[in-house]
Amino acid sequence: MNPLYINKLEQILRVDGSPPAIPMGNSNRLGFALGVQPPPRHLTTGRITALSTNQVQTAPRTQWDRIALVMLVGIVAAFHVGKVPSALPEIRLDFGIGMVSAGWIVSVYTGTAVVLALASGVLADRLGHRNTLLGGLLLLAAGSAAGSAMDTQPALVAMRIVEGVGFVLIVVSAPSLILRAAAPRDHSFSLGIWAAFMPIGVTGMLLVAPFVLTQFGWRGLWQLNAAIPLATFVVVLAMLRQPAPPGAPRSPAGRIWSDLRLTVARPGPWVLSLSFAMFGAQFATLTSWLPTFLIEVQGRTTAQAAGMTAMVVSLTAVGAFAGGWILGRGVPRWVLLAICGLLTGPLGLGTFAVGLPVGLSYAAALGLSLVGGFIPAVILASVPDHAPSLAQIGATNGILLHGANFGPLLGPPVFAAVVSGLGGWTAGGVFLFILGLISLFLALVIRRIERGMAAQRGDKWEPL
Repeated sequence: MNPLYINKLEQILRVDGSPPAIPMGNSNRLGFALGVQPPPRHLTTGRITALSTNQVQTAPRTQWDRIALVMLVGIVAAFHVGKVPSALPEIRLDFGIGMVSAGWIVSVYTGTAVVLALASGVLADRLGHRNTLLGGLLLLAAGSAAGSAMDTQPALVAMRIVEGVGFVLIVVSAPSLILRAAAPRDHSFSLGIWAAFMPIGVTGMLLVAPFVLTQFGWRGLWQLNAAIPLATFVVVLAMLRQPAPPGAPRSPAGRIWSDLRLTVARPGPWVLSLSFAMFGAQFATLTSWLPTFLIEVQGRTTAQAAGMTAMVVSLTAVGAFAGGWILGRGVPRWVLLAICGLLTGPLGLGTFAVGLPVGLSYAAALGLSLVGGFIPAVILASVPDHAPSLAQIGATNGILLHGANFGPLLGPPVFAAVVSGLGGWTAGGVFLFILGLISLFLALVIRRIERGMAAQRGDKWEPL
C-alpha cells in the first residue's frame, strides 16, 4: 500500500478536526484501506461535521466577533430587500406606474441573483472572499444612492440591478469567512446563525421604513440604505483585516474553469439548491400574499396585517438559530430537512385555508415560518461537505443561491395564478402543500447522496 495513500486516508478521517474514532496505527490504517477494518462511525452515519483539516485553516477558538461582523454585512444586504414593499405605493405615485412595472423593482433584485450567483461565487473564490464582501457593500451603497436620484422606472430598475450584484457578492462570500473564523465544532451552528441574516434584515427594515417614509419619502429611505452599507464598509475594512489564515487556498486564474467544472459536476449542491428553491418559494409566497389574505379574508386593517406579517417573518430567524443549534448536537441534516418537508406542507395548507378559525390559520403561518427557518440553516451548513474543496466554497454557495432566489422569483406569481384560476385561497394552500412534499423527497435524495459520499471516501481519498 502506498504510504501517501494511507496518509490521505488518515487526513480524510479527521473530518471534524479531532482524532479518528478508532486507533489508526499502521495496521489499522492498512486494514481500513483494504476494507478489512470497519470505517469510523462518523463515516457510516452520513453526517460529516466539517472540512478536513488539510483543506481549511480553521480558528483554534471560534472568533464570534468576526462572525458577528460578517452577519452584520448580511443583514445590511437584506435591508435592501425589506426597504421596497413599504415604499412601493409612493414610488408608483411618483412615477405614475402600475403594479406590473412596480413589480419589476422588486423582482429584478432576485433575478440578478438567479443569473449571476454561480459566476459571482467563482469570482469570490478567485479574488478573495473579504475583497468581494467589501465590493458588495460598495455596490449596495452606489446603487441605492444613485437610485434615490432616478426619475423613471427603468432607471430605478437599473440601479436595483447594481444593488442586486452587490447582494450576490456578499452572500456568496460570507459563508467562507464564517468557516475560517469558526472552530470545527461550531461550523454548523455558525452557519445556522448566518442563515438568519435575511429574515432579520427584512424584518428590521420593514419596521423602520414606515417612519422614514413619513419624514423623508422613498428617496430618503434609499439614501439611508446608501449610508448604512458605506458605514459598514468602513467598519469591515478596519476590523476584518486578515482575509484568511496563512495558507488558506485561493483559486489561481488558470483554475477558474476547472473549479467551476468540479463544482457543477457534483449532484449534492444542485439537490440542495432545489431544496432551497422550495423553501424560497414557500417563504416568498407567505410574505408576499399573507397581508392580502389577512385583509381580504380575515378583515384585518393594513396596519394589523403589516404587524402580523412582520411577526411571521421574524420567526424564520428563530428557526435558523434553532436549526444551527440542533445540527451542532449531531442530528443528521437529511432528518431535519425531511421533518421540515413533512411539516411545512400542512402548515402552508392551513395558513391559506378559507373557513379555518382565524387564530388557527395565523398559528399555521407562524409555524410555517418557524419550521421553514430550519431549512436555510441546514442547507448552508452542508456547503463544506458538498464543495469539492475550500477553494470552491464560493462557487458552491453560488449554486445554492440560484435556488434560494429562483424559488422566490416563481413562487408568488404561481401562487397568484393558482388562487385566481383554480379555486381561491385554499387552492393556493394546496400549492404550498405540494412544495412541502417535494422538499421531503429531496431530503431523501440528500440522504442517498451523503451515504454515497461516505462510502466513496471509504474506498479512496477525495477532497471534500
